[in-house]
Amino acid sequence: PPIGFKKLRERVCDYSGEAWKCNEIAIGTAMGKGFFFEAKLQKALDEAHDMFQYQSDRDTYGVGDYWAMPDQSMYSNSGTILGDCEDFALLSRKILRDKYGISSKLAFVKTKSGGWHVEAAPILWTHS
Repeated sequence: PPIGFKKLRERVCDYSGEAWKCNEIAIGTAMGKGFFFEAKLQKALDEAHDMFQYQSDRDTYGVGDYWAMPDQSMYSNSGTILGDCEDFALLSRKILRDKYGISSKLAFVKTKSGGWHVEAAPILWTHS
């Protein structure tokens, strides 16, 4: 699979040395919203994976890092979007918003190896 996770319940990230379980933050809150909300999140993630093929920005664009919106992305011969983690996150955000009406933000996380990773983080609550 491309960078991202196939199943929501399998997500575990490392935030700057503090081991947080992402699903305790995102999915735990989603479960409070009910099964259908979690099902929408999983369906959006599955759709993004079906439309996406991981390929580094160096191989796709010839540069170390390039952020492409889904409508500006390069496509493979089979019609899948080519990109890396931020491209997958931007595609996921578009699907969440356009198809399911779910707002999200980009989350920048530091990996255990010291690198950086970008994910789409659904907004699961509102502030009053």
